[in-house]
Amino acid sequence: VGQTPYAICEDGNGVIYVTNYGDNTVTKIEKDSNTSEMKVTETINVHTGPRGIVADSRNKIFVSCYLSNVVDEIVNDSVVASIKVGYAPKAVTCDIYDNIWVANYGANSVSKLTSGVKILDVDLKDFGRGPSAITSNSAGVVYVANYLGNNVAIIKDGVVAGTIPVAAAPTAIDINADDAVYVTSELSGTVTKIVKDVDMSTILFFLG
Repeated sequence: VGQTPYAICEDGNGVIYVTNYGDNTVTKIEKDSNTSEMKVTETINVHTGPRGIVADSRNKIFVSCYLSNVVDEIVNDSVVASIKVGYAPKAVTCDIYDNIWVANYGANSVSKLTSGVKILDVDLKDFGRGPSAITSNSAGVVYVANYLGNNVAIIKDGVVAGTIPVAAAPTAIDINADDAVYVTSELSGTVTKIVKDVDMSTILFFLG
């Protein structure tokens, strides 16, 4: 792939995309129809500092460009739009409604994009600092790992609904098919598991 590969995603057709932070490109990887081996089929130029990447349900690709403060939208192997977001966008996710959510590390905020347009900025300054990772569950609730705040902020209906303390320096966040959220914490060497109860209202957390 390119220089300093940083993040990876897969679209609905099984095509792999990799952000290359060091040379400002995205590598497209597909299965060879003759050999069934994976191979690089395209290198796409994007804005400086590509980090986070996600595919929506229509196989559009969105790349958060950390050094450019934009999200690049890729369609048919070309950048078709660059959407201005907050300072130092570090991570990106897509919810069930195909809204794109961007964790702006330097701005302590989260941007919401709909149909290629920024429609909302959620301020995290009172809830956590240094948003570094982001994901969304099956109900469209967004979870943001705040690296400097040592917590996870929960965004519901466009507002912060609460926070969950986690171990020091959360760096990555993901969610499984049962909507359990897992958070890695860099400085503590732990994973936090966040589980909802049956009525989907109470958040519990476990460290280990």
